[in-house]
Amino acid sequence: MKKLRLFVIPVLCTFMISSCSSLLETNKTWPSGEEYKSVYESEETEEETEETQDNKDYKYGAFPEAPWKIKDTVVYDQDNIIITAKELMTYNGKDSYYALALWVENNSTHNITLTMTQMFVNDIEYRLELPEQLFIPSNSKESYYGLINLENLESLNITDIGTIDVKFQALNDNEAIQFETDLVTIKTNYFGETETPFLVGGTVIADSELLVASVKIVETEEANFLEIFAMNNSDKNMRVITPTLVFGEGHLDTGIRFDVLPHKGITLLYDLNNPLILQSNNNVFADSIDISFGYRLSKTSDYDWVSPTGHLDVTVEQKPMLDIYGDAFGEEED
Repeated sequence: MKKLRLFVIPVLCTFMISSCSSLLETNKTWPSGEEYKSVYESEETEEETEETQDNKDYKYGAFPEAPWKIKDTVVYDQDNIIITAKELMTYNGKDSYYALALWVENNSTHNITLTMTQMFVNDIEYRLELPEQLFIPSNSKESYYGLINLENLESLNITDIGTIDVKFQALNDNEAIQFETDLVTIKTNYFGETETPFLVGGTVIADSELLVASVKIVETEEANFLEIFAMNNSDKNMRVITPTLVFGEGHLDTGIRFDVLPHKGITLLYDLNNPLILQSNNNVFADSIDISFGYRLSKTSDYDWVSPTGHLDVTVEQKPMLDIYGDAFGEEED
C-alpha cells in the first residue's frame, strides 16, 4: 500500500516561529556573570592549553541556570570543527523552557549550516519539529540552543533531567551533508537519580520485559490526538507494530509502525481527524479505539511478541479538519 506522507505535530517540543537564538536574546534583564555560571565541575581544574583557549570565548550566564548542571561535553571534534555542550539554562517567556547551550567553533575553510536532528531527554526522544538551523561561516564561532519545554516534560513525569542525548547534521554551501555526529550522551549532576519516564494518565497496553507501551487521548484547542508512548528495554533496535488498530468500527489496514533505539523511548501523536481514520469509519468521528502492540528485533515477518488488545473510549468532541494530521501511519510491509 502506498505510504501516506503526513506532516508532523510536535509532541515534546513546541518551537516558536523565530529561531532559538533570537528567542534567547529577547530578554536582557536577567543577571549574568559568575553567580549563574552553570558548569558541573570536578575537583580538578583543566589546565588551559592552546586548544582550550578558544573555548573560553563562550560566555556563561546569558540566562539563569537550570536546576541541573553539566560538564563541558564534546559532541563533535573533527576537521577543525568542534561542538561542545556547555550548560543548561532556564528561559521563561510565553512558555517555560530549558535550553541546552552548545558552543560551535568552525575553524575550517568552509561554511556550515548546523541542525540538531535528534535529542533524547532521560532516554525519551524529544520531538524536534522546528529545530534551529544555524549558519556558521568559516573561521567563526556561534552558540546553538536546543529547547526543552517544561510542560511537555511533565507529561512524561520527567521532573529531573539526568541525561540529554544529541545528534547533529551539518550541510555545506552546496546543501550536501558535510558531516553527521554520533548520538552523544550528556550527563547532568542528577545522572542515575531519575525515575523511569512514563505517559502520565496513559493506559498501559503492552507490558512485557522488553516493550512497554501506553496510549492516551490528548485534547488541544485545535485538534484531538491519540498519543502513543513506547519504551524499548532491549539491547537491539526494535520495530513496533500495531497488529490491531480499530477506530470505532473501522479497521485500518495501514497500521502504526515505528522504530525505537535500544533502551530508548518515543512518543507519537495521531490526529483523530486524520482522513484515513475517518474514511475507515464511514466518515464518522470514532467514539472508541481498539489497539494492540507487537514488536520484532530482527528483519522478519514474524512478531517476537504481541500484547492483548486494549480498548479506549473517545469522549472528546470532533475538532475542525486541519491541514496537519500528526504522525504518519506506516506503509504495509511484505
